[in-house]
Amino acid sequence: MLIDDKTAAGLLEKHDKIVIFCHAKPDGDTVGSAFALLRALELLGKTARIECADPLLCGKLADIFAPYEPKSFTPEFLVAVDVADEKLLEGIHKPYGGEIGLCIDHHKSNTFFAKYTLLDIEAAAAAQIVFRVVGLLGITGDKPAADAAYTGISTDTACFRHANTTPEALCAAAQMMRWGADTYRINKLMYATKSRAQIAAEAFLLGSLEYDLDGRYAQIFLPLSIYKDYGVTEDELDGVSAIPRMVRGVLAGVTIREKEDGEFRVSMRTEDPLDAAGICAAFGGGGHKNAAGCTMQGGPSRIKELLMAEVRKAVLI
Repeated sequence: MLIDDKTAAGLLEKHDKIVIFCHAKPDGDTVGSAFALLRALELLGKTARIECADPLLCGKLADIFAPYEPKSFTPEFLVAVDVADEKLLEGIHKPYGGEIGLCIDHHKSNTFFAKYTLLDIEAAAAAQIVFRVVGLLGITGDKPAADAAYTGISTDTACFRHANTTPEALCAAAQMMRWGADTYRINKLMYATKSRAQIAAEAFLLGSLEYDLDGRYAQIFLPLSIYKDYGVTEDELDGVSAIPRMVRGVLAGVTIREKEDGEFRVSMRTEDPLDAAGICAAFGGGGHKNAAGCTMQGGPSRIKELLMAEVRKAVLI
């Protein structure tokens, strides 16, 4: 059932022991949303914790957030943040009965797996929606909540550079600054700090860029060996998905990552009029209009053929 901000706030006020779920391979938005909500619930005197199928704080997020030790308790209410599909939880909710009571999300591909869904596809980030809900809980945010929510919005707008940056997102960020968010530190860590190994790996990837469809399609491929060859982590190369779309004239920028199970993770970034979510949906994926992903099989060359076929159709529509 779709609900509004006020109803979501009422559900949170009604329950005292709450578990907050992040999606697998957590990014800044799901983590920021979760920690902002966690802090708000704690300020209300409630018992809450965060769970994720993968390590919650890795890479740069570990530098922003303090070490986290979840509390042990039996929950009475389950909440998912920035989770568009139940499968992204990878079953971590099953031991608690499986029913997600509330999902707070901004993906148009949301499958409405929760009993109640607070969905705003116009929001720049799930953290922006969490910020609104927190404002209805009758508490004043503090620095931990502000840092968390700001990280979420900043992450999903690429530090307010993407087309999804709205006046509402900027106003929310301004309020977080008033609450004490250390925006300079967060921005520097997330967007202006790289290791030497990361720079070397990115230089290799820049040299491997491929173009097609008269320059409207650009692609880079990350083999599994890149992590060992350059001494980098997967988290350090998470931002390279933005590289192919940076090239002038490119409408579809694609990053293909080889996974240990033999599959390939595709990240697509598009310029209007291309719909990345629509293209990735053809392969069982989803996301936003200009940023989406999917998992594919068949090798980089075959995947490129399939993706280009969908991009070509979209360009001709």
